[in-house]
Amino acid sequence: MQRIEIHNLGATKHFESEIRDFNIYIGEQATGKSTISKCVFFFRLIKESIVDFLFKDITELESIKNKRFPSGMNHHVKTYL
Repeated sequence: MQRIEIHNLGATKHFESEIRDFNIYIGEQATGKSTISKCVFFFRLIKESIVDFLFKDITELESIKNKRFPSGMNHHVKTYL
């Protein structure tokens, strides 16, 4: 079972929940529902994004040789997600 816990991110001061196949977030405007949804989306796809970057990068080995791995990974995640 997957869980998410968010503290002090945007309008969300504290949030904990189990992540299921289908979640519904209900609340007033500007209370953090979109922030929570974006976090769930991001963290579900980050693993796939990292693996994709590493396999792509292993063939080139450029960013690892030039010590650009963190910035290259950062760019890849922003582009991929």
